Parts: sequence; C-alpha cells; structure tokens
Amino acid sequence: MFPNGFSPTFDQAVLIANSPQLLLSFAYLAFNGLFTRLHMAKEWSSMSIQYKALRVSNPRGEQNSTYFLQLPYRYSIPLLIVSISLHWVLSGCIYLLVMQGRYFSGAGSDGPLSSLMALGFSTKSLITMLAVSIFLAFMPPLLGLKRLPRMAVVVGSNSLAIAAACQTSPLVSQTRIQPARSHQQCADEPRGDEAQLRHSMEISPSLSTRDEQAIESCQDEEERKATLLRVSQSKIKWGVVNMPPSWGRQFNGWDTRVEHISFGLPEDDVQQPIVGHWYA
Repeated sequence: MFPNGFSPTFDQAVLIANSPQLLLSFAYLAFNGLFTRLHMAKEWSSMSIQYKALRVSNPRGEQNSTYFLQLPYRYSIPLLIVSISLHWVLSGCIYLLVMQGRYFSGAGSDGPLSSLMALGFSTKSLITMLAVSIFLAFMPPLLGLKRLPRMAVVVGSNSLAIAAACQTSPLVSQTRIQPARSHQQCADEPRGDEAQLRHSMEISPSLSTRDEQAIESCQDEEERKATLLRVSQSKIKWGVVNMPPSWGRQFNGWDTRVEHISFGLPEDDVQQPIVGHWYA
C-alpha cells in the first residue's frame, strides 16, 4: 500500500489513519469563527431597529451575558452535530486494520500467534464525506447572501469602527441622574479648610476663577461618567438621538440643522438616520 517498500510501525500507522481528524477539527474551528462573525454582524445591525441590551461577560443592570457555547444554540448545536457526524464518517474512510490468530499446525495443536496490520479505506465513506464537505462549503456563501439592516453601519469585527460608532454623547437622556460625589475629590478641587485658607488670604480673582473652573470641570466629568454608565447598563438603540437645545448651539453658524447620531435610550426617541442630513 505504500511506495518504495515503506512499512510503517503501529504508532506511525495510527497517526496516518487519524491525521485527517486533526484537519477536520481545524475546519470546525474555522466554521465556528466564521459563524461567530456572521452572528456578531447580525446582532450589531439589529441594534439599529430595536432597543437591546449589551452582551458582556459580567452583566450588570439590563445587560445580557455571553453565550455558553460562544454562539446561540440554534447555531452551535447543529454545528456540533455536524462535526460529530463528520468525525464518525471520517473514521470509516481510512482506518487501521489489525487481525490476530493462530496457524493450524495439526490435529489437536495450534501454531504460534500470527497478526496482520494494514491500512484500509471505504469507498462509500469517502463518497459520503466528499458530498457532505461540498455541501458545507456552500453554506457560508448562502448565509452571506442574507442582507443586514441598512440603518446601521456595517462594521464586522473591526474594533476601530465599533469604537467610532459608540461615541455616545453625555447629554443623551433628558432625565439624567446626578451622580453622588465620590470620597476621593478631584485633585484640582479645594477642600473645605483649603478653601477657607484661600479666602482668608484674599486670592486674586483670576486664581479664584481657575479654581471654580476646575471644580466645574470635575463635576462635569463625574456627571458624564455616571450618564455613560447608566446608558451602558440599559437597553439602547443606534440612530438619531434627540439632543437638548444646549447641544445644538455650537452649530448656530451653520446653514443647515446638525443632529447627533449614536446610541440612545428609549426616552431619547432614537430615530433612523436619513440620507442627506448632517450628523455629528
């Protein structure tokens, strides 16, 4: 069965018979990664047509946990069944055959043990494996023909594009919750005794103004973090977010209306983007 008189040992014959199983395992990992990307793009696009919570490893608030098998059961379970079936069919394509017995050397006596080791193959199993493999090769292109909603930006698994689409403004949601002051004050914010000492020393107006700006900046930062944290732990939707009038004042000199597009809460009245409108 082997050219040039090659006679493999038992270990070599086992490796030769089972090496295709390793290739099939790599193919399963490739299919799993491909289906994961397809489902990730589908789930990302669905956030432009309905309010959904984020999927994270350690959920908080309304967030969802990750899938146990990396994919939803409607994808992962059929994929596992197909993988197990293919491994079983492949085990019958190329197999190790070992026969052991005794020679008949005479009446009432048996000769020494004899054994035969060979690598065999099954034509039916090979044809079945080939047919199933060709069918599976056409599955990803067929699934890729399914169109995604056009309202969202198709980012795939590009983390930079995802980060650009997640630039949520801290002004989203008109009913923002004022954050509680942390025990560790901002480094630029003066403490009570420090403020009293500065007042007794009659600090110049310019220094006082800088201190007030530092305090206001620290408060705005705390408020921004609290708002974004609440948004990330709620059900959100991607689209045109209804912003307060204060946000639009920075575009007063523009001849057209500029709106904001990002993730927002239900109270933000998120709408679908319109081609030709200006967004920031």
